[in-house]
Amino acid sequence: MNVPVILFSFSSLIISCHPLLYIASNQRYQANQSNSLYIESDFLSIFSTNRYSIFSSLILYLMMIFSGNVLLGIPLLVISWTCFIRDRFRCISRGLGAPGYFCFLSVSTIFFANTNIFINSFHQSIWPLNLLSEYIFAALILEFGFIFLSAGLFKVTDLRNNNPMSFAIGLLNPMWSKLASKVSLIYKLKSFVNWLGPLLQIAAGILIISLSSNLQILGFILVALMFLSITPITKLSWLCPSIASLAFLNISLLPILSESNSWVVLSALVVRSLILCDLFLEYFTINSVGLKPAKYITTIYRKILGVIIWKVFTFDIVKYAAFTNNSLRASNARNDISKSAILVASGNTNVYDSITLVSLLSSKDYLNGYHYNSRLKVYLDSNSSECIYSLIIKKDAMLLEQKQLVNPFLCGETSITLLDTEPFLKPEADEIRNLFNNYSKKSYH
Repeated sequence: MNVPVILFSFSSLIISCHPLLYIASNQRYQANQSNSLYIESDFLSIFSTNRYSIFSSLILYLMMIFSGNVLLGIPLLVISWTCFIRDRFRCISRGLGAPGYFCFLSVSTIFFANTNIFINSFHQSIWPLNLLSEYIFAALILEFGFIFLSAGLFKVTDLRNNNPMSFAIGLLNPMWSKLASKVSLIYKLKSFVNWLGPLLQIAAGILIISLSSNLQILGFILVALMFLSITPITKLSWLCPSIASLAFLNISLLPILSESNSWVVLSALVVRSLILCDLFLEYFTINSVGLKPAKYITTIYRKILGVIIWKVFTFDIVKYAAFTNNSLRASNARNDISKSAILVASGNTNVYDSITLVSLLSSKDYLNGYHYNSRLKVYLDSNSSECIYSLIIKKDAMLLEQKQLVNPFLCGETSITLLDTEPFLKPEADEIRNLFNNYSKKSYH
């Protein structure tokens, strides 16, 4: 690799590996701890969340970046895939959401860029591996574009379900925003900020998957500028810089993509486009493409690359304001916590704990009683809690409260989520598999 690619690879890894460091430093996110958020774990889960495994694999991966020895990158590739893709539904943390996924995508992109260069050095002697490596590398580069294309399209198309554009609501939620107190300003700009993001995401996604180098560069820069611009106003930890750094890394890798077999790259684009259509059909019509090969391909992409419809700052996520620590709970009686106290306390959390909690709360809409209750129990036990306090707003909250110019969460419903003491019948094995398939299709934050 040339020097710019090495430097971009190094910076992207350092910026995007924060979710792994968070796992290494927090026992609740480790599979072998008594207070773990894991529902089920195995040796791979325990290995991948072990702090020594994480730190040693990071060191080996850095050595791969500077030496080009792809074997050194395998441990971190396995760890990031396990934590953020395979174990996404084995753990309440849901793979740490978007920060975790972009860590995986960064690690995978760098690894397969190095692998592509290494295999190509053998020319035609191992040509099947050459084509496979080029396909995976192209799929990873294009996935960056499809992520934002699907996120923008989902926000626009989900209006048919009477779900509002919700970025402005997210800006009024202290769990996600540093501007929650700027109520008047956000009300004035709500239409602008609600529509600007989805439209720019759609435009950037189309540019990135266009296969024109100049247009792809423009698309990557557009994504980087979008997320760098919201870094100061959102509580997304290292997510925004991680996305921006990966965008610049992808720009530096475009020459490698242009040298790949054009038919291989085109096939990666066509397959992923069909998967995008299939995912939207699954979500909005409860049906996927009727051809079995298409279903198999979607399943492979879902299991290996974690492909889903991206729901970023959608209403079902930002409608909850809740706190994740016990300080407020310990000093108040169960029914004696005011809305303002909950709203203030919800700002004293971090993006990973927020993703974990909100993913759990929103999953009640599509999980059956047995699975939701079992996950709620794991969360409450891990957090040493008896219940979850939250504020929930309605879809028309911003319209109703606009004249008073008050934070809509202060007019929302106070919810106390308790563990259901009624026993639920455990589904049969086939039903469990179908439920988890539906679970992966319907929600990711």
